[in-house]
Amino acid sequence: MGLTRTLLIEKNWTLRLLIENHLRRFAQLEVEAVDEVQAGLERGALGQYHIVIVSLELDGISPARLLQSLSAVRPAPLILTVARSERHAALAPETAGIIHDMLSLPISRTTLTVAITRAIDHVQAQAHGAFFTNVSKSNGGTATEGKRSARRTGSQRARIGRYDLNERLGGGKAGTVFSGSISSTGRTVAVRLLPRGLLERLGTTRVWKDWLAREASAAAAVTHPHVAAVLDHGTSDDEPIVYLVSELAEGEPLSRKLEHGPLSPAAALKTASQIAGALAAVHEAGFAHRLVRPSNVLLGAGGDAVLTDIGVAGVLAWDLLPLRDRLDTMPFLSPEQLRFGHVDDRSDQFSLGLVLHEALTGRSCFGGRSPTARVRSILADAPDLALGGVTDAREDLRAILGTMLAQRPEDRYQGDAELQSALASCAERLGGDH
Repeated sequence: MGLTRTLLIEKNWTLRLLIENHLRRFAQLEVEAVDEVQAGLERGALGQYHIVIVSLELDGISPARLLQSLSAVRPAPLILTVARSERHAALAPETAGIIHDMLSLPISRTTLTVAITRAIDHVQAQAHGAFFTNVSKSNGGTATEGKRSARRTGSQRARIGRYDLNERLGGGKAGTVFSGSISSTGRTVAVRLLPRGLLERLGTTRVWKDWLAREASAAAAVTHPHVAAVLDHGTSDDEPIVYLVSELAEGEPLSRKLEHGPLSPAAALKTASQIAGALAAVHEAGFAHRLVRPSNVLLGAGGDAVLTDIGVAGVLAWDLLPLRDRLDTMPFLSPEQLRFGHVDDRSDQFSLGLVLHEALTGRSCFGGRSPTARVRSILADAPDLALGGVTDAREDLRAILGTMLAQRPEDRYQGDAELQSALASCAERLGGDH
């Protein structure tokens, strides 16, 4: 890609000069700096900047209003805010729904370098096809596209590639899932048609297709008895369709099962242990799942769990989507995902902790009646880990959840083996505590 256009809005002359001079060390950045908020907003509103670095100490406009104005620009820039840590904390409830990274005063060259490097990486990912918007208009469109393909082929059923689409299993901002079958063999599979806006935005460039192939291939390398394996992927050159094909796992989504009440401690722990094993296989393949939530856990007739949507987050670059477009999934995201930070296996661990607690209690351990309020609680509050009853096994569960749901990744279990060992030890102690 070309130069990454960066706008710096900072009134403090010394700080502006320090940041501006440091930015110019990055050859890929083209930097403009202003010291007045209105001038900055006018320039930012042009939609020509990839990154906007803005002081929250500016006069004349509230910090929340400033962020809201910048985040409303299309295409939206990546926003880095500069302020005292206490101001960032005070603004958290008002800015939870706005993507922004934070630089706390005083700024060191090291923290500035880390933040700018991360911002450049995200902008480059956007240019290479890892970012898209307009997902809201996709949910009703994928089936229509399938019907068009069916009409062209003369088939009575919708078809994409070599797959016949049968029953619609579900849908959301990550696309629509159908049960399908391979037309030549009749093997039953699950086919996810990703939002049609994806290719409309990204086009059919080789860079994008090569990137999709790498992401899908990495997901296909994951093999585990509690994973719905990725089998295939594809795109359509003449219509905006992207699809992922996986094993069709049998079972009821955990989210639906919990509508009838929580699981027993033994069943909840068994589910968490199996999903932890599945996640270990995902992490060993070199990526994080990023979408661990009850709707992506299927429980079979024998109580065994299967983790679905492997690789979907990678293809969608889920952590880069505007937050307001995925509010409904936020209650199961880690603080670092919500803060637009680095995501690794410990982020999946936090999400699994949320799933385990909800399986045990039927409720979230973070407060708030709306997704936005839940997000604010995840970012600011300690989890409510009351499980009911007082037994050694339940105290073990509380301790495990406390570690899994630590705010800082370094305070969680360090590695899948450590988490699995803790869950296994608790299962041994659980015994007859149902």
